[in-house]
Amino acid sequence: MHVAPETSGDVPDSEDARLVVIHPKFVHARSDPSSTAMEFAQRTLTTVGNGQRTRGNTIVFVAADRQRYEELDAAVREFLAWSHIAGQVKELNLTPQQSVQAHTRCDQADDAVTGRINGTYTWAIVPEQPVPSAPAVVVAEKVGEGRDALAKRVSDILERRGLLTAIYGALRIRMALDGPLAAAWADGHISVGALWDLYTRYPYLDRLRDRAVLIAAIRSVLSQFTWEREGFALAATYDNASSRYTGLVLPGDPDDPMLTDDWLLVRPDRATAQREADKAEAARPTSADQCRP
Repeated sequence: MHVAPETSGDVPDSEDARLVVIHPKFVHARSDPSSTAMEFAQRTLTTVGNGQRTRGNTIVFVAADRQRYEELDAAVREFLAWSHIAGQVKELNLTPQQSVQAHTRCDQADDAVTGRINGTYTWAIVPEQPVPSAPAVVVAEKVGEGRDALAKRVSDILERRGLLTAIYGALRIRMALDGPLAAAWADGHISVGALWDLYTRYPYLDRLRDRAVLIAAIRSVLSQFTWEREGFALAATYDNASSRYTGLVLPGDPDDPMLTDDWLLVRPDRATAQREADKAEAARPTSADQCRP
């Protein structure tokens, strides 16, 4: 989490998903799509200080509701007032009864502030990119109130609405490779590292919690029976000179590779063609076999 950054430069351009709790001087209202919170989120989505942000699919925001913030501000002021009084018992020459009252009211005001915070930060602002060729924009999603921590409440609603993913599958990767990432897969393969980089950059792809989610999804293809239609094969490297994959692993093989960024997701037609060619080569009679009676 990044709490109350005042500029886009205060939010690093890193690859794991994180929540930006927008500073309360930037607030949002349902009736105002150009609120100060939306403007801050849009600016932070595209920039890091004076530079350009590259990993725009790893950040989501939560902002205070404009009307609720006024109530929170009043509660904080009341808490500060009672806190000051409770801390100045001797200086203010308070009686024991007045001291108890001041501490009681301070505790009550503290509880009120905690409750108001949960009721104030009720807008998740999420980057979206419905059309890959168009710029990414931010949209506001209402976050329900509750006793859970703010990060959990935001994460729960994003997961329910498919805006944040902690569990992923090989089929979803294949759909992306056949769809918006078709050009990146045109050569017949794409590396794990390049694929993860694309997922962190573009909001038209699913927003994954971290790299481990993608790795687990890739590995799940190894037990997939329908991988030729809904998955992919894996390979350690590709040799341009021979146009062959080394360390080729098809789902169903006994191999259990340890995936690194250099491993390749291979298009099924390329993988099966090489495997069939290898089988044919292995079955071809040698010159010694041809000479035997």
